[in-house]
Amino acid sequence: MKEGKLIKELKELEHRIKEELDEHRRLRENTELDLLKFYHEGYLEGQRVIFDRILEIISAYYEDRLEDKKMKRIVNGKLYDTDTAELVCQSNISRFVSRLYRTKKGRYFVYEKIGDIEDIKPLNEDGTFEWLSKHNTDKAIELFSERIEEA
Repeated sequence: MKEGKLIKELKELEHRIKEELDEHRRLRENTELDLLKFYHEGYLEGQRVIFDRILEIISAYYEDRLEDKKMKRIVNGKLYDTDTAELVCQSNISRFVSRLYRTKKGRYFVYEKIGDIEDIKPLNEDGTFEWLSKHNTDKAIELFSERIEEA
């Protein structure tokens, strides 16, 4: 009888150990899921912080670009003002900024900035076409299609 009782107690012990192992696995899986969630929340927060910083840098960059936009110059008795003229297109290469503007009277001029040096240069029709040919082919085709022929 002692043998049967011992076997019964061993089976009960085995059953309790299996239940405890199952409970341990569930707890470990839940803990791992919680850790993964915590990790991903931290990761996403880190990405958000990085994204916000990138937006700040880009905003500052373009605010600097917009600040230098306002310039006036009188050339041959005509006022060329970047604040009142229409921006046609622009070309930015590193610290070199070149923008083509059209005045309300239809005259074109280029605003250029290299580092801290700024200048405004009026352009005739040929100069405007040449500038666009170098800096914005699509705009050149749009504005001067009659001058362009297929190669």
